[in-house]
Amino acid sequence: DEGWSKRSRAYLGRKRAARCCFTNRRLDDLTTQDVRGWGEPADLMWVQWTLQYLIDTDVISCLRILSGGLRQGSGILVVKENRPFGTQREDRFVMDVPGGEHGRY
Repeated sequence: DEGWSKRSRAYLGRKRAARCCFTNRRLDDLTTQDVRGWGEPADLMWVQWTLQYLIDTDVISCLRILSGGLRQGSGILVVKENRPFGTQREDRFVMDVPGGEHGRY
């Protein structure tokens, strides 16, 4: 919802937020036209806690589309996902499913 973009703008402050483009869009529906509509190529794109909820083909498509909106030769795409804690090998992979114990899907 637009509330997240509003909070981000408030956190950054008016001056910094004016230099940013905020998009509230499902990543599995993202198109090249969406990215072109942002205007100038981006220096930085930050995708956090979202790709883990997409199927592999949608992740690949999303990353390709986003990378097309980066400044040529110097743009950076940051991908940050949750890293489960645990010391045992079987504790290192956790996937949320619809109605799962974390209820975030």
